[in-house]
Amino acid sequence: MLKLLPESLAIKGFYIVRTCPLHLPASICWTLPAPHMSYSSANDGSRPAASSWAETLDLSDFQALVENTPDLIVQLTLQGTIQYANRRVEQELGVSITVLLGKPLNDTPLPANVVSLWQTATQQVVATQQEQRVELDWPTLSGAFFWDSRVVPERDEKGQICAVLLISRDTTRLKLAELAVRQEEAHYRAIIDDQIDLICRFDSEGRLTFVNHACCRFVGRDRTDLLHTSILDWVAEDDRLNILQRLQNQLPLLSYDILEIQIPNQQGEGHWIQWTTKAIANEHGVLVEYQSVGRDIHNRKRMEAALHRQIERERTLNRVIQVIRQSLDLNTIFSATTKEIACLLQVDRATIFQYLADKEIWLGRAEYHQNNAFASVLDVQISGNNHSVIATLKQDGVVCETAPIPLPTDSSDAFSGACLVVPLRVGGDDLWGCLCLNHAQTPHTWKDSEIEVVQIVADQLAIAIQQSQLYAQVQYFNNRLERQVRVRTVQLQLANDFEATLKRITDRVRDSLDENQILQTAVKELVEVMGVLCCNAALFDLEKGISIIRYEYTTHLTPSQGRASRMAAFPEIYEPLMRGEYFQFCSMLENPVRDRAAMLACPIQDNQGVLGDLWLISPSFHAFSDQDIRLVQQVANQCAIAIRQARLYQTAQSQVAELERLNSLKDDFLSTVSHELRTPVANIKMAAEMLEIVLDRSGILSANNRQQHPEISRYFRVLRDECRREITLINDILDLSRLDASDSSHELTLDTFQLQQWLPQLVTPYRERAIRQQQQLELDVEPDLPSLTTDFSHLDRILSELLNNACKYTPQGASICLRAQRLASEESTASCQISVSNTGVEINPLECDRIFEKFYRIPQNDPWRHGGTGLGLALVKKLVEQIQGTIHVQSKGNQTEFVLGLPNMVLEE
Repeated sequence: MLKLLPESLAIKGFYIVRTCPLHLPASICWTLPAPHMSYSSANDGSRPAASSWAETLDLSDFQALVENTPDLIVQLTLQGTIQYANRRVEQELGVSITVLLGKPLNDTPLPANVVSLWQTATQQVVATQQEQRVELDWPTLSGAFFWDSRVVPERDEKGQICAVLLISRDTTRLKLAELAVRQEEAHYRAIIDDQIDLICRFDSEGRLTFVNHACCRFVGRDRTDLLHTSILDWVAEDDRLNILQRLQNQLPLLSYDILEIQIPNQQGEGHWIQWTTKAIANEHGVLVEYQSVGRDIHNRKRMEAALHRQIERERTLNRVIQVIRQSLDLNTIFSATTKEIACLLQVDRATIFQYLADKEIWLGRAEYHQNNAFASVLDVQISGNNHSVIATLKQDGVVCETAPIPLPTDSSDAFSGACLVVPLRVGGDDLWGCLCLNHAQTPHTWKDSEIEVVQIVADQLAIAIQQSQLYAQVQYFNNRLERQVRVRTVQLQLANDFEATLKRITDRVRDSLDENQILQTAVKELVEVMGVLCCNAALFDLEKGISIIRYEYTTHLTPSQGRASRMAAFPEIYEPLMRGEYFQFCSMLENPVRDRAAMLACPIQDNQGVLGDLWLISPSFHAFSDQDIRLVQQVANQCAIAIRQARLYQTAQSQVAELERLNSLKDDFLSTVSHELRTPVANIKMAAEMLEIVLDRSGILSANNRQQHPEISRYFRVLRDECRREITLINDILDLSRLDASDSSHELTLDTFQLQQWLPQLVTPYRERAIRQQQQLELDVEPDLPSLTTDFSHLDRILSELLNNACKYTPQGASICLRAQRLASEESTASCQISVSNTGVEINPLECDRIFEKFYRIPQNDPWRHGGTGLGLALVKKLVEQIQGTIHVQSKGNQTEFVLGLPNMVLEE
């Protein structure tokens, strides 16, 4: 019965018997050992004897051990009915034990595969009388997947099987660990076998104990053939001694030895392999074998060798190229190049030929001899006709001969022996010549690397030739350019003088808006700059057909200023001038005053027509150049512009004076009318008030009559409102007239107040009005505002007008805000800023600048029909200017805001 318990609970010398029907966990009873059992073997000295340990436990302790074991314990009858299951079964299945008891396995919620395996094992236990083991694949609630199940027979006191115990232990972690180990082992084995590197192990004598697939593929043998053979068989005879010495020296543990040797592959070709060898020891630190990893470095070795050859070749080639680039003299370049290329390739002669296309000959320009094997071809001319080598060169081919070729007599010396001829093409197309190398010893095979080097040198030679040609061209163009620069410098100097003169004359002409001074300046400047005898300016009177000389400046001739000429009398002169054409001529007849003279006439015109002309008179031997004519034309054009501006200025001045006179008359009229209307309107207001008092005393305006005749009150209200409106209009007109006529500052009454205290008093009456009109009026004043010095009567009227407009034009439910804040800006002189804003209304940006004009009202912008004269904001702007402030309006986002900037004014002592 010992096997019925898990290993953690098994105690030698104990057995379990069923003493009562099994319906609770307590139905399993534990008894002390039988008297006939021997306990000497159970006590190994490490723990107490089983009998003494069992005597200390009662039945409940044994039951607790069974119930709390981590193993699943199920007791079956021989008929397969469950008699007992411990608490772990309930935890794993999620089913109460009472549901399982008394039921066969087929009727329980156990998986079908588990039931089948347990039933088969139970049958084998009954048949063989021996314990059976079953491995279950059974996912449970705790997350376990694998279980090791022991099917154990339970015997009675007579030794007969009375029941079967199923004891199952969770082996999920163990199974997963085993699976991981197997997978890792297979993974690493696959990695080693799939490596392209050669991996092998061998003992201290070189006998192979392991090789991977890469080794087998490399040598072309099976693994079984290679094992236990010597690794020395892989290497050449010269390398075996080196390897044996390394093995005898016993590589230190935990260190690596790197060796690069050639090993023949399966084709018998030597292949470079880099072997990295490590010593492997057993658990006692004793060397048992070596592990070596071979990496194929054959391509790297080949590349290193090729790179070494390339470096050596490029070093020599760089010396050749450096020599070529150090000079622009072709003779020096050719001499150095032939010497360097002959020494580099160890040829007997190097020659450079130039092809003269117009003569169809090849001329020897330079050569270098290592010995006297060949005759000199320097300055030798070779015919280019019927020659195979030259025909190949013309087709951009390279001639590469290993032995002498039959050639014409004049060419045999040039291309004798084993020759290599490379064409020299300048600019990529033009055949300039060739570079020829000769070997006296034949046959000689030219290597590809040698041909490549010669082609590179030929390319550099072609570049040097092209650079030399370009340098010669640059020298030619440089000399030509210097001549052109000198000529252009003179021209630019003349142009600069022309521009400076024209600018000076233009500036002096445009400095004045006086027509007379413009012409006087022009004629004087032209005489002084051009050195002529005389210059005069005439203006045309096209209605009368007369040309009058208005101004003249002369140093030698008799003045003719003021002389008038009829234009119709001289059509040959004035018709070209009226068409905008200039002309110059010489007088044929001698004049007693000026003798013979050369004259230049140029019209003074603009886009509106001809205004007059300029005349320049010079001695007869002088001809006016194109630059002189351009200067006179430009001056005439500037005079036309200046005269037109002067006339426009005079016209504008006359219009301004007339407008000022009309504005003064308007202001006087408005002031007079306002004074004349003020008294009658005041009398009408007083008469209306007295009439209302008299009617009220007579009872006509009693409460009953007012109810019966409401039109009476309405008529009196209209009369009062209209009188008040007319008086306000008259006062505004008078105030505007007074402000326009006054000089601002001496009429101001300056006081100093705190806006935090003054503004709430100002806003109070408007709060009641806003409440009646269902509007929201807010006052936002910064608490740390400094005191303000200004004319508060003006400020009161300004803010009252703005608040009155805000209340008038703000719709119901919208808000009005009066805000005062400190303004500290370097760009503004204002010390504080007061703004009045209201929502629900927006002004067109095009109208924002016009609303401060007198009598201006925004068209179709009064949906409430409040009316007005358009003087309120004009009066506000005037008052703001009086207190040296600024005001502007900004309107966007369905909101309008008037912003007032106020400075701190200075009190006079």
